[in-house]
Amino acid sequence: MKQILILISISFLTLTPAHTQENTNTLKEEKLQEMNKLSFMTGSWEGSGWIQLEDGSRSSFEIYETVQEKLDGLVYLVEGLGNSGDITTHNAIALISWDPEINQYSFQTHTMDGRSANANAVLKGNTFKWGFDIPGGGKIRYDLRIIDNYKWNEKGFFSPDGNNWYPFMEMTLQRITE
Repeated sequence: MKQILILISISFLTLTPAHTQENTNTLKEEKLQEMNKLSFMTGSWEGSGWIQLEDGSRSSFEIYETVQEKLDGLVYLVEGLGNSGDITTHNAIALISWDPEINQYSFQTHTMDGRSANANAVLKGNTFKWGFDIPGGGKIRYDLRIIDNYKWNEKGFFSPDGNNWYPFMEMTLQRITE
């Protein structure tokens, strides 16, 4: 019995790679083609913005973002660090990848306060949009637009019902390196 299992395992290993290699190459090429559409985001960016506080007032911040290709361009790593004076107001990372099963980008975020979100994202022209449901109710949406390959404008919106959207954040950054 042991010899039969070994033969089956060896047969599986010798027959599978060609088929798997072909599927892997096709999958990789599809993902690279879609991820390349986001190449306008790569580089280092810095700027400023505002966020609306619970009392309705706005707080301003300085922000620094980097977007790097990882795994030969199959995944993008986004790192953001924001400060208001000496206080860190934003420290987050995100991973962006192409999900061929749903024909959309996958956007996974993690923040310094322990929150995380999984979102689907779409690219329309030079605007990258993603959003997610908030535990307990409501939705968040972000619209990131790159203007003339050197300016990043991102707006955040909240919706209690999915129909009416209210701005709660905006930032504008300049590209400092590609």
